[in-house]
Amino acid sequence: MPWFMEAWSRYCCKHGKAYSTAGNVEGAALWIPPGKYPLSLAGMMLAGLMVVPFKFGRAAFARFMSSLGYYERLHKRHAPGRHWYLATLGVDPARQGQGIGSVLIRRALELADAEDLPCYLETERERNVLFYRKHGFDVASEDDLPDGGPHFWTMRRRPN
Repeated sequence: MPWFMEAWSRYCCKHGKAYSTAGNVEGAALWIPPGKYPLSLAGMMLAGLMVVPFKFGRAAFARFMSSLGYYERLHKRHAPGRHWYLATLGVDPARQGQGIGSVLIRRALELADAEDLPCYLETERERNVLFYRKHGFDVASEDDLPDGGPHFWTMRRRPN
């Protein structure tokens, strides 16, 4: 899904904060800052995200939208006020465990702390829960996406 990540990255660069490694990109952290969530429909269209139904196909798109709706309800419940949302954090598998992810999220965590605001995220990998706990996040919920979707965790971080 490189096309999806490219469009999603465009959206986050324009409407949020994006941090990446210099030169050959080996990792990126895409954040939606306070006041920019929920996402802008116009912004998604301009970023190219409106082609998702056509690229995914009807059945996959229906599952995608169901998952997004489920995540959205939890997001509103666990982070109802102003907050920083870590929408995506990814590091090249060959470079994981070398501190890149920590460096990539540090600046936004500092901004959140300076504004006395919490942070929120979702992850579908159990090993990520340990990583985020090291950065002050706590599990808000643990569940499975409907219709056989993957297991996931939502996490919150209170400002330091």
